[in-house]
Amino acid sequence: MDHLTAQTAAVTPGLGCPPGCGACCTSPTVEATEVELLPMAAMLVREGRAQEALSKLEQAEAQNDPLCVMFERISPDGRLGRCSAYEHRPGICRLMGFSGRISADGTAEWCPCKVMRESTDDAAQALAKPPPKEMPIISHELSKLRSTSGYASEQAPLLINDALKRALSKELMRTMYSDLQSDDKALEDSNQP
Repeated sequence: MDHLTAQTAAVTPGLGCPPGCGACCTSPTVEATEVELLPMAAMLVREGRAQEALSKLEQAEAQNDPLCVMFERISPDGRLGRCSAYEHRPGICRLMGFSGRISADGTAEWCPCKVMRESTDDAAQALAKPPPKEMPIISHELSKLRSTSGYASEQAPLLINDALKRALSKELMRTMYSDLQSDDKALEDSNQP
């Protein structure tokens, strides 16, 4: 997916996110699926950050804060910041700004964020032109990504924090059972003559 957005950016000079911008991360309606967030959950478990992430998720839920807990704000209004799990971000985060949608007449059209559209004259000029054939279509790419799991419950879009919580729970359980199997194997090996 990243190669598709990189191709779009490469053939569309002037189009890009403003430095430090995290406006797309501040939307309260960002959705992802459990399956999309399994790589992030695995990384958090592997790096020993799972409990910290679960605490942030619980705090966000208690405060009714729908913003992604992986977004680290660096400005008072929260519009500047960065993703603390950028390499493992879900599909919508990878596609944002460099993808499009199918219009009512069946043609591809840009679907940029407001900040990108208004950031520079170069961006406005780039977006005034027809999109390149390389531009990924959001609905197509997310459908392909989300269908990688055979379980409907893992394919259903959820608010991003809910999807991360489910993915973390699944990864922690998988790790626990994997550790138990390793312990059983070690015990079995130690009992052999």
